[in-house]
Amino acid sequence: MLGLGIGDIALFHALPRIGVGLTMLLTQCLAAPFALILEYEALGHSPSGAQMLAALVILVGVAVALGAPAEGDPADRRTGVWLGVLSALGQACGAVSTPLTVEACKQAGETIPDGFAQAFVRLLGGLPVVLLFLLWASRKEGLFAKIRRPYASASAPWWMLMNGIAGPALGVACYQWALTQHPAALVLSVVALTPLIGLVMQWAIEGQRPSWRLWLGGAIAIAGVILLRGF
Repeated sequence: MLGLGIGDIALFHALPRIGVGLTMLLTQCLAAPFALILEYEALGHSPSGAQMLAALVILVGVAVALGAPAEGDPADRRTGVWLGVLSALGQACGAVSTPLTVEACKQAGETIPDGFAQAFVRLLGGLPVVLLFLLWASRKEGLFAKIRRPYASASAPWWMLMNGIAGPALGVACYQWALTQHPAALVLSVVALTPLIGLVMQWAIEGQRPSWRLWLGGAIAIAGVILLRGF
C-alpha cells in the first residue's frame, strides 16, 4: 500500500512537476536514509557515525540537484519536491518490509515466494489505494473522462503500456527477487544508479540535456547511498 500505492502515486505526480532526473534522484537516493530510520524504529538498529555521515553526503547531493533549473511550471516545484520525498518514503517502506517478510516466512516454515509472486502481492496491496485515488481525482469529470480524451501523440498509449510492463511488472519482480537473494545494501546501491540512467534516457529520447547540477548532485547522492549501504 505504501510502496506501489501512495509511493507510486506521488512518483507519477512528481514527474511532470520537477522532471525525470530530480524525481528519480529524490525517490531512489532519499530512500536509503529513510530506510535507515525505519530500520532503527522497526528493528532497533542504531545507525553508526559512518552511516550518518553517508546520509549527510546524500543530502548534500540532493541539495546540489535542487539548484538545477526547474522543469515544468516553477510554481509547482515545491509540491513536486515534496511528492518526490513521499515517493522515497514509500520506496524505503518496501525495502525494509521485504526482508522482514522473508524472515517471517522462514520462521513459519513457509516457502518464500519468487519475485513475480511478490510483485503480484505488492500490486494487490497498492491497487485499492490507486483505485480510491482515481475515484477521488475523477469525481467531477467522471471516471472514464480522461481515459477517453485523445492523447497529444499517437505513440503515447504505447509508451504508457511499456511503462506499465517495465516498471510495476518486470521491474518490481526483479527488485523483489533481488531483495530475497542478496543483501538489501547491495540491492539498494544498484537501484540508486537509476537517476543517472534516467538522465541518459531522457537526454536520448527527449533531446533535453540535463543540468550539470543534476549530474553532479546525482553522482554525490549515489556515492552517499553506496557508502551508506556499505557500512
